[in-house]
Amino acid sequence: MSSPSTTTLEAARSIERHDRAHQLARRIMDSFFDFAAVASEIIRDKDYERYGYLDHGAYFLQEHGVKSRTLYRYLRAYKAHAMLPVADQPTAREAMVALGSHKAEILAAVITRDGEDWRAWLTRAAEIPASELQEEVNAAVGLRPRGAQPAPGEVFYRMVLAHVPPDAQERVTKVFDAIAAEYECRSRMGAFLVMVEIAVVDLAASGRIID
Repeated sequence: MSSPSTTTLEAARSIERHDRAHQLARRIMDSFFDFAAVASEIIRDKDYERYGYLDHGAYFLQEHGVKSRTLYRYLRAYKAHAMLPVADQPTAREAMVALGSHKAEILAAVITRDGEDWRAWLTRAAEIPASELQEEVNAAVGLRPRGAQPAPGEVFYRMVLAHVPPDAQERVTKVFDAIAAEYECRSRMGAFLVMVEIAVVDLAASGRIID
C-alpha cells in the first residue's frame, strides 16, 4: 500500500505531466500558422531547389515530414487569415489557432466572402463538430448538402470529361479520384477547388500571385 507521501508525489507528477502536455499541445496548435508563413515563402522563392528537389511537395514530405494534404490545409487557413483586414488578423489568428487547423481550413472557404461575418463563423465553429461546420459552410458557399442529387460539381465534371480527348479521359478521372481521396473531398466540385488551390500555390512559386 502506498504511503500518503508517495501518493502525494505521484499526484504532483501526474498534474505536472498533464500541464506540460497541455502546454506542448498548445504550442503545436500555435505553430501551424507560423509553419504556413514560412512554407509560403519557401514555395514562393523555390528554396526547395537548393536541396535538390524539383517540387515543394516532395521537399516538405522528405525534409519536414509534412504531407501535401497537411501542407495545403495549413496554407489555405493561413491565406484566408491573411485576406482579412490587418487590424482583425491578430484576433482571428488566436481564434483559428484555438479551433485547430482542420476547422480553420473549413472556414477558409467562407470567412473572406463578401457579406460574411468572420467573427460569427469563428464563434459558430467553436460550438459544433467539424462535420457539421463543413455542412454549414457548404450551404453558405452554395454547395448542396451531402447526398443531395445531383452531387455538387457532378454536371460540371461530366461536361469536362465530355470535352476531354478520349485518350485523356481515364487520366482526368484518376486525378479527380486521387484528389478526392487524398483531400477527403465530398464532391467533384470540392476536388476541383482543391486543384485550383494547388495551382495557386504552384503559381506563387513561379512568382505569379493570385489574390
